[in-house]
Amino acid sequence: MNGVAALRVVSLSNAALLAIVPAANIRAGILPQGTVLPAIGLTTISSIERSIPNAPRVRRVLERIQATILAKDYDQLRAVRRALKTAAADKRPIVDGIDQVVVLLDGAGPEFMDDGASFYLTTQDFRVSFNEPA
Repeated sequence: MNGVAALRVVSLSNAALLAIVPAANIRAGILPQGTVLPAIGLTTISSIERSIPNAPRVRRVLERIQATILAKDYDQLRAVRRALKTAAADKRPIVDGIDQVVVLLDGAGPEFMDDGASFYLTTQDFRVSFNEPA
């Protein structure tokens, strides 16, 4: 388990987000071509692992997770980003395989429109920290 799994857990537990983006379209990894829109792909940008003194076999991990959002139009793009931020910011989800999970907002990326592929794209980053077995 990792930060991507934690962000997916909080995303899939939010009815407002799922009303816009179907659960099947909130995926770990890069979204494949032909993905039905709207969709969210969750990937790890960076990860820092630290051993915890006097806590054998446990590491504290801090991951920066990027949510790549694809949408049919600009209004949908903004709505998905807003719903995702509400769903995931400042949460402490319970995630199998990891403990003491905290999900916080990080920076947001630029917004793009791909004329050839006819979709809008943006990113929203999160900081996910958790304890994992060493």
